Amino acid sequence: MPTSDPRFWAVVDAYDRTADEELKTRRDVPDKPQIRPYNWRLIGVHYQFRNRPLRISLDFESAGERLGRPLSRLRGEALVPGIVLEWVQRSRSRGRLFAMLGKDANPEVGARAMQALIARTRHIVEHYL
Repeated sequence: MPTSDPRFWAVVDAYDRTADEELKTRRDVPDKPQIRPYNWRLIGVHYQFRNRPLRISLDFESAGERLGRPLSRLRGEALVPGIVLEWVQRSRSRGRLFAMLGKDANPEVGARAMQALIARTRHIVEHYL
């Protein structure tokens, strides 16, 4: 069942208002709007927003050990003041780079943080395509 949390959708909508056309969210997965650049359609990696009980997660799901190594090195870097990247290794071949945003944060801050996540990681992913 899709979330009706207006704070979550305010962040997603703020992001979409400023995103280039190819980087706007795709809302075909309930509660997890995804961002997939056109040339990533077949590689199984994407950015996404996730609605958590107390926070909003800005995620990049990675596939492949070669991609996980350089992405995991970004752990601890700030996307915007107060929003820091974290890394979780799910298995040898999968990991998740993410940052958490408080639900009381300005939606524009969440939009800028997602834009920063994309700017910091897209070239890494495309290098391994």
